[in-house]
Amino acid sequence: IIAILASMLLPALAKAKSNFFFFFFMNNTKQLMLAYHMFTGVELAKLDLKVTPGAIVELGFGLVGKGMSTATAAPAGATYLAADTHSPMDSFSGAVLVDAVENGVVTELTTTLENGIEARFVVGSAETIRSSIGRSNMSGQLSVYFEDSDMIDRFLDETETAISYVLGDGTQGYRITYPRVKFTGGQP
Repeated sequence: IIAILASMLLPALAKAKSNFFFFFFMNNTKQLMLAYHMFTGVELAKLDLKVTPGAIVELGFGLVGKGMSTATAAPAGATYLAADTHSPMDSFSGAVLVDAVENGVVTELTTTLENGIEARFVVGSAETIRSSIGRSNMSGQLSVYFEDSDMIDRFLDETETAISYVLGDGTQGYRITYPRVKFTGGQP
């Protein structure tokens, strides 16, 4: 399920527009509890991405939805995709670019997107009405080994910088770009 959601959410995140998309998904936990959970009116509330050298990319997300139902059988007409055979995304086949130039001195990259979306419950209903829309906040951390003065000069001069990273499995991947970043803190 996480791979399917990531493949749906990462392209939308990369476009970063203010369109609203609702979706539903079904969690087949038949092996564990003989149950199917159907989540409706789902929106992405938070996304955490962590890239470290020599490791699989970590992706976490928070969802807000309108409702959930449980059944012992799959809904009529439900279909399931075959298991994905691609390798997980890793940092071995990725790259970090600073102003479109590959930078091999990044030692860790973390990103958090909080969409400011919260459920709004009402008296007399177990489901929410349309979620509240708050202000989005993007934050992150970039750990860098300084081979020369380029990155530290960007920090000291408060230079606006474009940072991109390419993540994949060696055959397919995603490119995520932050076009206007200023480094706001650092430590030796």
